Amino acid sequence: MNLLVFLLVLMPALAADNHPSAPPVHEQTISVSAETLAGLPRVKVEAKEHDNPTATYEGVALGAILERAGLPRGVNLRGKALRAIVLITASDGYQVVFTLADTDPAFTDRVIILADKKDGKPLPEKEGPFRIIAPSEKRPARWIRNVKTIAIKLVE
Repeated sequence: MNLLVFLLVLMPALAADNHPSAPPVHEQTISVSAETLAGLPRVKVEAKEHDNPTATYEGVALGAILERAGLPRGVNLRGKALRAIVLITASDGYQVVFTLADTDPAFTDRVIILADKKDGKPLPEKEGPFRIIAPSEKRPARWIRNVKTIAIKLVE
């Protein structure tokens, strides 16, 4: 009988989620400007686009921008937060999508940056002033130029 009572008491605890709930993801849009990068750690990546020579891009990790915006990162990135997408929009309306996990070093070794420099100089006008660089991607289709906004959306 004591074993039965013990199991009845223990079962709800075993079934409960022992992890605290993940922080909520709030939909938001970040207008990209120099202030978006200000105060965040700078990173450099070497990348090659199409037939162009390898270049050194400098900027801020996209994940750092999202972290400053209050989005869950690391062990807190779970549950509904894994359904959030990061929609990057260019000044000409071109858009690309990443997931929050795509930007988090706890999930991937890939680096995605919002660059403002190429080979030590401001990005050329046709690329900048801000550009997403994802050097580990085989095709630069998501290397969006002239970034205007970064929007966080929840997929239902």
